[in-house]
Amino acid sequence: MILVNNKKFKIIMIILILILSLAILIYFYLPKTPVELIRKVYNYSSTKFNEYNIHKQIDIDSNIMKNGILIIHQINKNQINFTLIQKHILGYRFVKQIGSFNIENDKLRVNLNTSKIISNQNAWISCGIIYDSSVKRVLLNNIDYGFTYIGNNKEYTIIVASGDNNMPVNEIHFYDNNGVELTNYK
Repeated sequence: MILVNNKKFKIIMIILILILSLAILIYFYLPKTPVELIRKVYNYSSTKFNEYNIHKQIDIDSNIMKNGILIIHQINKNQINFTLIQKHILGYRFVKQIGSFNIENDKLRVNLNTSKIISNQNAWISCGIIYDSSVKRVLLNNIDYGFTYIGNNKEYTIIVASGDNNMPVNEIHFYDNNGVELTNYK
């Protein structure tokens, strides 16, 4: 009887050691910061990408995605990327790239991309850049989703919105200060 219990004990200990070893490997494999994750996903070197390349980290509403973070980052002077990540107990994981936009655009007033969030079938996020300073308001399907306007400078303004209802189709309307609708082409 003691021998059988001793075998069970050894088997349980071996299983526990394997589980602990696997957890340790996963812990060291997963990125611990958003910067480490972005480097890994986009294959950036530490000299090419650091915390100064991140413009903004926006926490996503928990109704849309639990522990979701939108990372707005720039790797070179011509392009801005929008990457959705998720924080876990052991680190961060890549969810999807929402968009990648040139900073300069001579033809468009706004460049916008709307994407579904995989973990929630109705949830969506919309990110983009306003190139024309006369654009003061952006609507999707004639609904104001409360875009957050970030980095208002001479060259461009970054815009972000999200929702947990059905994803709007790409019917986009732009308005100036006086409420006059603008076309998207300059």
